[in-house]
Amino acid sequence: MDKVVNKKPVDVIYIEVPSPQQSKEAFIQLESKLPSLKGRKFYGIAFSDKYFVAVEIHDEQEPKKYGLPTYIIPGGKYAKTEVKDYMQNLHKIPTTFEKLEKEYPRDETRPAIEFYERGDKLICLLPLKS
Repeated sequence: MDKVVNKKPVDVIYIEVPSPQQSKEAFIQLESKLPSLKGRKFYGIAFSDKYFVAVEIHDEQEPKKYGLPTYIIPGGKYAKTEVKDYMQNLHKIPTTFEKLEKEYPRDETRPAIEFYERGDKLICLLPLKS
């Protein structure tokens, strides 16, 4: 079920890849840098020309400690929907965003966001014009 939500900005560290298709290895690399995955929030950040595999910053020393750049996921209004069992439904992620873009006026100045809520649930967030 789609709905509109207001999100606060989120500070993340990330690894850049050309597209989501190259994200699997980057997620493995990012996870390997962290001492624990418990309580960590992971994101995919999709720009028109690149993709960031990201994790929310827990400690201001993390960017330096892990040697990774930082980014602030912009806050604001987003259309929100979910993809259940996303690992078995990776092919549904692009079409889910396409469906949202047909229903809502996208803000092209902000990236689309994938939030990995649990082990099997992906939240798709499409930035909306104000």
